[in-house]
Amino acid sequence: MLVGREQQLEELGQLLAATATHGPRLVTISGPAQSGKTALAQAFADRAAAMGATLRYVSAESAGRTTPFASLRRLFESDSISGGAVIGRLFRSALVDFFRALPGPVVLVLDDAHNADTATLRSLFALLRQARDIRLVLVLVGRGDLRSTAPKLQMSPPHELVNCRFRLEALPETAVRELLGLRFGTGIAGRLSSGVHALSGGQPRLVQGLVDDIASGPSAASADQVASSGYREAVLHLLEQCGPNAIRVARALAVLGQWGIPDRLVELLQLDVNAVIGSIRRLNHVGVLASGRFRHPTARSAVLDSMAKEELAALHAAAAALLYKEDAPLAAIAEHLLAAQWAESDWAVATLHDLAERAVGEGDPESALECLQLVLRSASGDRQRAATIAILARVEWRTDPALAARRMPELADLVVAGRLDDGRTLDLVSLLLSFGYDRVVADALARLDRRAATLPADRREQLRAAQLRLALSYPGTVGGAQPGWTPEVLDGAPEPNTTAGRTVALLTRLRYGRRLRDLTADAEQLLAMSTLLDEQTMASTVAALTTLTATGRLSTAEFWADVFISEAVTSRMTSWQSLFTAVKADLALRRGDLRRARADAQASIELACDTAREVWIGLPLAVLAQADTIAGRLDRAAEHLRVPVSGSMFRTPIGLSYLRARGRYLHETGRYLAAIDEFETIGRLMRDWQLDFPALVPWRTDAAQTLLAVGHTAAARKLAEEQLDLADGLDTAARGSALRLLAACAEPAQRAELLGDAVEILQGAGDQLELAHAVADFSRIHSELGHVGQARMMRRRAEYLVAQAGADRSLYALFPSALPSAEGDRPATDEQPVELSRAERRVAALAARGCTNREIAERLSITASTVEQHLTRVYRKLNVRSRAHLPVSLDTAG
Repeated sequence: MLVGREQQLEELGQLLAATATHGPRLVTISGPAQSGKTALAQAFADRAAAMGATLRYVSAESAGRTTPFASLRRLFESDSISGGAVIGRLFRSALVDFFRALPGPVVLVLDDAHNADTATLRSLFALLRQARDIRLVLVLVGRGDLRSTAPKLQMSPPHELVNCRFRLEALPETAVRELLGLRFGTGIAGRLSSGVHALSGGQPRLVQGLVDDIASGPSAASADQVASSGYREAVLHLLEQCGPNAIRVARALAVLGQWGIPDRLVELLQLDVNAVIGSIRRLNHVGVLASGRFRHPTARSAVLDSMAKEELAALHAAAAALLYKEDAPLAAIAEHLLAAQWAESDWAVATLHDLAERAVGEGDPESALECLQLVLRSASGDRQRAATIAILARVEWRTDPALAARRMPELADLVVAGRLDDGRTLDLVSLLLSFGYDRVVADALARLDRRAATLPADRREQLRAAQLRLALSYPGTVGGAQPGWTPEVLDGAPEPNTTAGRTVALLTRLRYGRRLRDLTADAEQLLAMSTLLDEQTMASTVAALTTLTATGRLSTAEFWADVFISEAVTSRMTSWQSLFTAVKADLALRRGDLRRARADAQASIELACDTAREVWIGLPLAVLAQADTIAGRLDRAAEHLRVPVSGSMFRTPIGLSYLRARGRYLHETGRYLAAIDEFETIGRLMRDWQLDFPALVPWRTDAAQTLLAVGHTAAARKLAEEQLDLADGLDTAARGSALRLLAACAEPAQRAELLGDAVEILQGAGDQLELAHAVADFSRIHSELGHVGQARMMRRRAEYLVAQAGADRSLYALFPSALPSAEGDRPATDEQPVELSRAERRVAALAARGCTNREIAERLSITASTVEQHLTRVYRKLNVRSRAHLPVSLDTAG
């Protein structure tokens, strides 16, 4: 099927007819390799034979270029004519008579004429000059302009003899569309012709390869999806036609990719610049390249796959060295190092280390691991290996804590031996602390501190942040204040503008209890600067979340925990996802949401591998133990407390939460003295560590609750008063709990006022269970005062709060001493039902659920003033003094 060459074929037929009157004709068909020259010559030969012409068709072989008359001998060999006789006649100048004796017009086709020997070409050109009366058409088919590869032979056809020159160029898109239409129909032709033309450049051999792929493959929406084995074979065939230099250039281009420019090719291949440029031109001409680039990734992959493994690796290694010399981007250099699987020089190791660090920061741990594993296989020096293990452990910590756990002993030995530089040692602080190597960190930081004056400014700042991180994370490991880090010094200095600097400031102020109530804005600003998680921002996130928790800003802390969980999921940081999920579980417990706390704590433990128990795993265990203790599932709580934990945990604030869980469990099981001992241990540690914030671990109210259970009212009152003083100015659950316990210790006349204040604070603090406890206490006070209706409403509200918390226990089981007896709860016979309007009931129901006046106004599409008026009437009708006393039963009424 000859498409796109119909005009040339028609002209060749006309030339054959013209031999009857004009004598012999000479035609040249030239063009780049595989441009359809042979197909056109064969089509013409077939047509000539059909017209009765005598046909001689032969392809010159490159091997015969130096053998005189080699091509002529093959041209005239046939069953009836001896080649030797022909050559003999040639030498006797009888060639003209030979042609006159042949029947009809004669068509001689010499394909690959650029390979023909000189004697053959001279004889044929002489024949054309001498035999003007012979009906002969000589067709020479070859590359370029048919000049010999040795220009001195000057064997191109004489200009005066050539009757027609056909220079075949690429097929136009219309010809490609016609070809596809004839083969596959107009639908496929219309959809794919443009793409096929673009991928092939109209080069017939490439077009044919794509046609074969279309025929053998599934239906494709575009030509990009078509290119497959047929296209690959066509590319490789064309490369063979272009010669050895072109093959080398194509392979180098395939390896270098976007970095493949002539200057680099010259240096990489050690070829002359003219040879490189000439090869690129040939490759462009045959359609393999377009403007020096592969037309399609399939062409590039075909070239790469055609290379021997050793040759490909060597070329990649040479490309990496070349790009490193030119200071190219790390990713470009590392791509070739990884492809070559070679990292046997210092610059290659440094490049892979740097790229691994960058990949970690960009959330691409797989790339980081690939780089580091190559270095481990290749690097021979101790320091190179140590640095590689340090980076590798950090990557594994994020993605597979079990692997990191197995590597920790070796890593700790490297730190102790001082085989890591300062930066890598500081980068490992969070990882080492997470697995309980606090004493290794303390020794390493002490060594760095002794020469802190010699460190760069950024390293000194990082060192201070690491020291304070250690002081906050493991206060049981380090002692008192560090010289020069006091809050007074920070208060007189300009506010730092870096994450590390702000972390130092916040940790210092938090550590030494200064300006606690003013630190929430600093904490949120620091969190906003730390949303991209890494080992450096871990210190700032922990410090900021601790600050928000210590100041009772639970909702804000929960919001930021969600932000970091999302970042950890996106970056595939499994270990950190587990950590921040544990933080969320603790926050849910502090809000009294037992269902959420249990679910998050269990999820955190499942994300952490059993063989990689990091120190912070004690936090979700403590949450589960407390949640099950509160819910009355004491067997389950005991199981959580029997899970082995690291001894290092008890030198951390997480150990305080764990001790609290154990104390609450002991209280619930009636072992009050043991529980008091646990709570007092917490208090001693928090005072020693200078972290005695009531909202962080409210040990005083826990101890006071147990003391009340054994009748030590005075001691309980003292602890509650201490907590109230420490929580002054902060409307936290710790302050509300202290007021509730003071009410329990107070005279009957004072209890109602104290409980009212406690309910107001707890409702804003968000701890549903503590609020339920205070409301239940309030119910008993009303019952004792004879306010039976209000006692019932308070009890129902407490029941609702307990149900919402997911305690799965009755109110009486949770707070048996706080509730009125069944007799005291019996309503008076003369009590009249309270009538509220529908509007008043809707407003009161939302207020009972804790909505503000503005939120109620927005929900009901009324003004805030109208809300206030409704609530005033509701308070009067129900005989209550604030929304804290509203019955929760209103929530489902009306």
